[in-house]
Amino acid sequence: MSLDFHEPDRTQPLGLSVPALKLLSRDSDAAAVVNSSDPAPAAGVESWPQPPPMLAIPEGAGRPEEVSLRRRELELRALVETLPYGLHWADAEGTILWANRAELDMLGYSEAEYVGRSSRDVFIEPQVFESIVDRLSRREAVRDQEARLRCRDGSVKTVLFDATGLWEDGRFLHSQCVMRDVTEQRRAEELVRHAAAIVEWSDDAIVSKNLDGIIRSWNRGAERIFGYSAQETIGRPITLLLPPERLEEETRILARLRRGERIDHLETVRVKKDGTRIDVSLTISPVKDATGRIVGASKIARDITDRKRSEAALEETRRQLARANEELEARVAERTASLREAIAQMEEFSYTVSHDLRAPLRGMLGYSQALLEDYGPSLKPEMRLWLKRIAENAQRLDKMVTDILTFSRIGRAELQVERVHLDRLVRDIVTQYPGMLPPRAFIEIEPLLDVRGHEPSLIQVVSNLLNNAVKFVRPGVRPVVRVWTETHGESVRLLVRDNGIGIRAEYRDRLFRMFERVHPDLEYEGNGVGLAIVRKAANRMGGEAGVESDGENGSTFWVQLPRAD
Repeated sequence: MSLDFHEPDRTQPLGLSVPALKLLSRDSDAAAVVNSSDPAPAAGVESWPQPPPMLAIPEGAGRPEEVSLRRRELELRALVETLPYGLHWADAEGTILWANRAELDMLGYSEAEYVGRSSRDVFIEPQVFESIVDRLSRREAVRDQEARLRCRDGSVKTVLFDATGLWEDGRFLHSQCVMRDVTEQRRAEELVRHAAAIVEWSDDAIVSKNLDGIIRSWNRGAERIFGYSAQETIGRPITLLLPPERLEEETRILARLRRGERIDHLETVRVKKDGTRIDVSLTISPVKDATGRIVGASKIARDITDRKRSEAALEETRRQLARANEELEARVAERTASLREAIAQMEEFSYTVSHDLRAPLRGMLGYSQALLEDYGPSLKPEMRLWLKRIAENAQRLDKMVTDILTFSRIGRAELQVERVHLDRLVRDIVTQYPGMLPPRAFIEIEPLLDVRGHEPSLIQVVSNLLNNAVKFVRPGVRPVVRVWTETHGESVRLLVRDNGIGIRAEYRDRLFRMFERVHPDLEYEGNGVGLAIVRKAANRMGGEAGVESDGENGSTFWVQLPRAD
């Protein structure tokens, strides 16, 4: 039997039909023309295969061989329409002549939209289409040609093309094309390649083994960590990596895997090719086949040697710190005891100074004053001068002892810091000292902000600053003093500005030290303790003290303390 293909009858519906076929018997001149116009089966045929018959034998063609031929054609029709592959015919220019339901469904077109259009329209890469046409024109068959096709909804399908051309008398009639949708297969392959790349280039060792512990795969991370190549390990037991004393560990691991258990972050020890032992963290998962049967295991090993060393070093550091802390606490306790003893001795010394030392001073002052009062007129002038100097020095020494005790007490006492109404405190101090009142002095007090401090200490501070302001002026000059406050962030600065003799820059750092004086004793009285008390008290209250002066035109002393809320 020979086949002679002809162009399809365009007057017939193209749904699932194929172009008309003329089938010629080798041993007969009779011809059976098969088309899609006869819905009834031929005589002697019980039924047609599904889908419903679309072929019929012309009237009068009822011979057995013709019935058999028709049955075969119907079976072929059913096969073509139910295949999961896309099938279509196209002419020499690529115009689609017919397509089966599988291809229409694959690309999302209706028959009317698809048949009659150029195949070129659905190819993403035109060069692939041109290559297929060129090969068919050279009478070559196309096998497994991968192409990407654009579906009606804009999505893309990846297909494998098989195509052959039908020729007659040297003339190309049409191509017969089969398409297999491999979109999901290619996506799966890409995921597999991606996963394989992750495994291959992972920094961790990723190894698979069967349930007998035989190594089946070995990535680059395993080569780097353990020193063995894949050729050296695949097919060998995983115990190659275990220290002798840990061989039972692998037995326990395999037993757990057979039960379907997963092992997470097992920290253990393994041996490298050079014999070096390393700390590793293992995560081991059972591997199952398509039936769900456990057939092996996947193991991820991470080298944690450096982490273990760091943890050991950190633990040793903690132990050293604990020992150092214990030693420090012992020293602190010892020093605290010594300090308490020193404070007790200081308090005892202060008591001695306050009572035993000041008592003779008061006697010297009293007797010298009594001599001057009772026998002054009868004494020689130089004797009266000596007695006067004895009294003055006794008074000066008594004042120094008092200031030293005050300084010592400020350094030791617990200061209860609270809100202090600075304006009231300063005005009360001024009224208590005649030397600060007119006409002997003029003190201007602007409204002052409240601060947080220790009121007794602040009284000592303000008294010292105001006394200095009215004392250190040039002879014949009436003291003029200005007192005000300024805000500095969360603090308040109390400033005392005088019209005194000023303080040169080279003396400012020394001014607040004990017993430091920058003016001769004969010109200005003092013992160099007052400003040391000012700074010490300010520091104890959480503040500070300082001075600003050009050295000639007075000075501005300041004390800065926390602002009252």
